[in-house]
Amino acid sequence: MILDDDSLRTILDILTCAWLFAWAAKGAHNLLLRDRDSVSVLFVVHFVFCGVPPLLDHIYGKPNYHSWRGFDIAAEDGLTCLVYCLYVSACPLIWWYCGRSKSHPIAHSGRSHAAASLHRLCWQGKTVLHIALLGPLVGWYLAPNPRMYFEYAAVIRRNLNPEELAYHTLLAALIMISMIAGAALLYSQPWLKVTCFYVVPFAALAAWLNGKRSMVLFLVVLLGSALWLRGTLRLRALIVLAPALAIAFGLFSAYYQGELRNFKEADSATTYDNIRLDYGRSEVIRMALYAEIHPDSEPILEYRMQSLLFDATMLVPRKSWPEKPRPYAAYATAAALRLPVRDFGWGITTSWLEEAVANFGWVGLIIGPLLLAFICRVGDATQDSIVRLITILVGSLLLAVQMPAFAPVVAIWLIATVVSWRGRRVPLSRPVFVSGMCAQVEAR
Repeated sequence: MILDDDSLRTILDILTCAWLFAWAAKGAHNLLLRDRDSVSVLFVVHFVFCGVPPLLDHIYGKPNYHSWRGFDIAAEDGLTCLVYCLYVSACPLIWWYCGRSKSHPIAHSGRSHAAASLHRLCWQGKTVLHIALLGPLVGWYLAPNPRMYFEYAAVIRRNLNPEELAYHTLLAALIMISMIAGAALLYSQPWLKVTCFYVVPFAALAAWLNGKRSMVLFLVVLLGSALWLRGTLRLRALIVLAPALAIAFGLFSAYYQGELRNFKEADSATTYDNIRLDYGRSEVIRMALYAEIHPDSEPILEYRMQSLLFDATMLVPRKSWPEKPRPYAAYATAAALRLPVRDFGWGITTSWLEEAVANFGWVGLIIGPLLLAFICRVGDATQDSIVRLITILVGSLLLAVQMPAFAPVVAIWLIATVVSWRGRRVPLSRPVFVSGMCAQVEAR
């Protein structure tokens, strides 16, 4: 079959990478010009996760996943690779034509109704934020085995029993909420030094208890964004800090791989394969496409919209509903390993693009990127700097991980969007009440 010709597939992969690189360059250029469209960031993130991996296949070679048979089968199918290239190439076009807001007054306005609501929270609202900040400490104290968290990344180092694993999932939610609350306090509290004195230690504790690299990066971005919006972190400082933090995270990631995931003695080929598994999304997208192209193969989900049903009912205890679906990553991990679906205690990293395909079939090729375009368009249309920042965060995370991993951020985005839309109808000088946050803006 002509699609199985290696030279043609090489040309196709290179053209796809070049196409996505052009969009990433356009997005970076727009950001430098202070373009207010959130889709510009998506172009860059999409290129890193979906454009670079196919190019690496021809520079360093294709990774050998050994036991990840599902990845190898999809990667060897020529038609799947063709559809993958077409799919990821079409995403920037959809985002560009459907994800940009038609209103751009925000480019000339620094007003933020969400920011005003944070600055003028009543004492009850600030109390809620401080209680949320303490969540991981309380969760650690109430854990079935608190001593295991004395060791960093206990969830990675140890084989947790079902009770410990279920509790760590709850603790992870408290950790993310705590980090968001810490960022909100850094932004809104009048005494920055005093606030840093207690927010930073609790943020470090939260990252320690979570034990994952992604949470460290999320924490740095979140707290840095709070300081940027506050005006404490200036552009010059950011230009110097960003490369330094990127290098530091790279070194930390290398340490994490070697010391915590037993890759210290691994050869370069194994290290490369593991990096591709962590930082690429081409394999999981191809696997989802392969299941649609070959209906006789084992499907990833047991039925359509199964993982979305979990997203909608994630707060329902599994004890009261034993047959409740699992997160998409659990099904993708089982499909990649060619094993029955179960609680592995870990999972491969997935994104919304392939989850949409698995849930909606071929229609998911449109629904996947279109949802991201809708999120960016709605967030930008609020003309609110805070909402735009959270919009960029939500859109980027959807390209990198599954939604349950950052559900509190999505909830914050929804709340901030509603607050901003309501604020546009009510001037900042009038009272504005924010449901669930006890926020009040009093007339000056």
